[in-house]
Amino acid sequence: MLEELLGAWREMGGRTTITSDCHDAAKLDCAFIATGHYARIEVDEGGVSHIITAVDAEADQSALLADLPQELLAKLVLPLGEFSKADAAEIAAAKAE
Repeated sequence: MLEELLGAWREMGGRTTITSDCHDAAKLDCAFIATGHYARIEVDEGGVSHIITAVDAEADQSALLADLPQELLAKLVLPLGEFSKADAAEIAAAKAE
């Protein structure tokens, strides 16, 4: 599976799409799929997951995730959506020390 993802990444000039990546992860029957996108998930009263904008509006990537199907949205974890890009960089730098 990893070689297939790397092959697709190379074919696309080092870039893949979130949709293809999430679908590939879903094939592994993962309980959760975490990405580094700046967006958040909100679950409504009916248990339906929705993409909402990141806390940092300038870094927001929610539009990139808008077309994901519900079965993937329900598994998606987006930890960076709660932080500004500057705060995320600061946290990463502190962990690297």
